[in-house]
Amino acid sequence: MEDFDYEFISHEDKLAIAETQLKELEGAHFSLMMIEPSRITDAQSYGQWNQQKMVVEKQINLLRLKRDEITLLKSGLVIPYEEE
Repeated sequence: MEDFDYEFISHEDKLAIAETQLKELEGAHFSLMMIEPSRITDAQSYGQWNQQKMVVEKQINLLRLKRDEITLLKSGLVIPYEEE
């Protein structure tokens, strides 16, 4: 993750923001799963639904990686690389 010097956002704030976004994305995924169209009777809608589901799942997985990176940076287990 790009290291930007935030003046007003702490590591705790970054973690809270990431977790809030994750909760929203997981809620969107849950909502999609409740309205899954039939593959047989509505193939076109199913294809569009499946694409949406895959996009949300990819976003969730990427955000989880970013959240884990923030957590590791906060704990001091990872030292961010800085170019000189």
